[in-house]
Amino acid sequence: MAAIEKAALETFLFDLDFLEVAAVFPHFRPNSTLKSAPIMPQEGPRRYMTPKEYMEAHRARGGCADEFKQTMVKSGKLGVGVGIPFGFYVAYQNGHRTFKSFGSKVVFTTMSSTIFFGAIGLITATYSCLKVDGNEN
Repeated sequence: MAAIEKAALETFLFDLDFLEVAAVFPHFRPNSTLKSAPIMPQEGPRRYMTPKEYMEAHRARGGCADEFKQTMVKSGKLGVGVGIPFGFYVAYQNGHRTFKSFGSKVVFTTMSSTIFFGAIGLITATYSCLKVDGNEN
């Protein structure tokens, strides 16, 4: 009797496990065991744009010199706008009380933040300029 109850319990637990797996993996084959991997639908090989298609899409989109220039100007202004107050803060916190040391700290902090934000702007502008959606054709 215990063997029958054990078999019924195992079947019940198998059915519960199957329902959980079927909910997560809808392509799971119903007559396979839980130990096998679910069968997923086959996707075709991914098709990338050829260089010729990329250049045609880029030409159809038009140039991006104005967008590139605007992005670089915005990043430069942001670097200066953040750098000057941050330079004052750094110079004051480091105890520079003479005009020469205070000014040099502000200038170098502003310069480094402008270069940092300029590099981020360059990366962003280049990515935005080179990005071509394959569905535009």
